[in-house]
Amino acid sequence: MAALTIVIRELFTTHVLKGFHSGIANCLISLLERRSSSYILARYVIKDWRVLAEVDGYLQFLGEADGLRFADTPLGPNMCPGVKHLEVLRRAPDLWMVRVGYEGCSAELPPGKPFCPKHFNTSYGRYLRFIYGGGRPDLSNEFFNMPTLVYTVYYGGDILKVGTSLIIKGLRRLLEQPTYLASTVFITKDITEARSIERWLSMESKVREAPRTEYRVRSVLSSLKRGSEGLEGDLRRFTCLLIKNLLTSLRRAAPLTSGDRVVSTIKGFIERGVVYILDMYSPSDEALLKSRVTYSAGMVNKALRGLECYLAGLARGFLVLNCSDGDTYAIPYELVHDRSLNASLTR
Repeated sequence: MAALTIVIRELFTTHVLKGFHSGIANCLISLLERRSSSYILARYVIKDWRVLAEVDGYLQFLGEADGLRFADTPLGPNMCPGVKHLEVLRRAPDLWMVRVGYEGCSAELPPGKPFCPKHFNTSYGRYLRFIYGGGRPDLSNEFFNMPTLVYTVYYGGDILKVGTSLIIKGLRRLLEQPTYLASTVFITKDITEARSIERWLSMESKVREAPRTEYRVRSVLSSLKRGSEGLEGDLRRFTCLLIKNLLTSLRRAAPLTSGDRVVSTIKGFIERGVVYILDMYSPSDEALLKSRVTYSAGMVNKALRGLECYLAGLARGFLVLNCSDGDTYAIPYELVHDRSLNASLTR
């Protein structure tokens, strides 16, 4: 069977809230300062998942038990993200109704560009370029007017990642990247405000917008292997790491400058005294820990060359595959998102 060009575009999941757990963290801020903060852990379970993929230009869903027979070079080039259309049907303080559409694109990305020439200046293109650090806010563009989450990801070490996610994607963003624990720190009125907070926090030495992939992968797996016995300590460490870095950023801002809105938002979070932490559990977590983890294109191409594999699960930002050589492999979702796969479907 001839290999197709398959591009994974979007991840969809159903995640169910299963319960809460709370505690207190006594944090050492400096040699002369301690501060107590409460944390509330919300436990979610992933019930089902699927990915929207372009298969030779046609959109279709792939999910658990779908099969792929990989060519000699499983991973191809990065592809243009195409276009998303966002239409707001209703705006209200507590309810937004939106319609999201998608158009694919079969063009490879030009070197150093986030879009092909055709889609470079679309509404979605201008929004993503702003996210990547280029361009200016466009208030006539609905993507720039959507409430946005500012979240942090904890891997189990002493580094936090800070990121943003439009409210229409929400917690799914946490399943697109290696994640152990996470916290939705702020909900802002739009992406411009969210990016201001993100940039502000990433000025701290222990907060990054993009930690190295190898660090994130190894840290997440190491944390998961500790199991439930290590969770309580990790919850306290995550809480203290977040509070300490927020306090440091707040004190660095005094006296207030042009960042006063950012500062007041951070101050309000600290005064609230509660950190909400998310644990996105998957039935595939155990399979992930037993997998051969590949976190670079070279590793994937070497490991999956010529194999027939079945999609077995989604766990902590990894796609888990059962393959014909008898091994189970785990690939970071972000490594294959908007990237061509050279494979044929075997379902």
